[in-house]
Amino acid sequence: MDVKPVDKVIVCCSDVLGSYLKGPSYKAFCDELKKAYAKDREAYVKDGQQKGTPALREVVRKFSQEAKYKSEFHHVLTEMAFLEIRAAHLKGQHGIIPVSLTPNSYDYCLKDFIDSTTVRMEDPLRFDLQVKKGDEVYLNQGSHGVLFKVIEWLLAGSDEAKIFLNKFWDGHSHFISRLKSGLTLGEVGFARLLDGIFDDIRTTLQNQLASTMHQQHQQLRVLNADPKEALKEQYFADLTQNEAFQETLKLYVEPRCRASMNGESQTFELLPQVQTFLKNKKVILLTGVLNSVQNLPV
Repeated sequence: MDVKPVDKVIVCCSDVLGSYLKGPSYKAFCDELKKAYAKDREAYVKDGQQKGTPALREVVRKFSQEAKYKSEFHHVLTEMAFLEIRAAHLKGQHGIIPVSLTPNSYDYCLKDFIDSTTVRMEDPLRFDLQVKKGDEVYLNQGSHGVLFKVIEWLLAGSDEAKIFLNKFWDGHSHFISRLKSGLTLGEVGFARLLDGIFDDIRTTLQNQLASTMHQQHQQLRVLNADPKEALKEQYFADLTQNEAFQETLKLYVEPRCRASMNGESQTFELLPQVQTFLKNKKVILLTGVLNSVQNLPV
């Protein structure tokens, strides 16, 4: 069976998961699994035709079958150990999204290898208690707000998704505000409000698409008119974003020359003077401009 990689992993932290991770043999199991992974990976790098993961399977067999470890073993421990490997291997691109289901569960489930999470499913219960006490609760504090955070983390990096979420969240907040103001909506009124939210999303996405297509059309016009000039412009535009190039550019000295001629100090371009000097030499002059290699005659 082919195993395909995933970009995102949602880990629901809870007291139950934490109790498994507190087991006395988990650390030993995790350490051995990491070593086995490195061994199997090294073997695969040396021989791409190798199939199977014998070292990993042996570690899992040991802790799941041997009497010393069997009673406290659960396969979720294998998944958690692999998440540690994933986080270490992919660094900041691991895509692991911690979701805390019970108070403080993130601390004893993922804290050791994943940055703190703001997605806490236990918060809505706390917010409900605040409401009962008469304390203020903001619009984004509730079960819907937590759900939006999970979706936002899942779709991070997508401009279209960001637009959708922002507009939908604005519409949701507006709707909640109207309900809190005492306004009652019938079936038709609710349908109109919902249609308005999606119409706003659709319009925004269409405007963005039109703007993107216009920019691409302009780029194609420039490229078709003068391909060399367009590529040159793009090249120098990319250089302006290169920090190393910008630092080097600070050291650049304009090729000008100052000399005293007939008792007067004059400044002139250096390149033409060099070309004149080399006119009767057999040399190749590189001026740093596209198609600018010059064969100067003898």
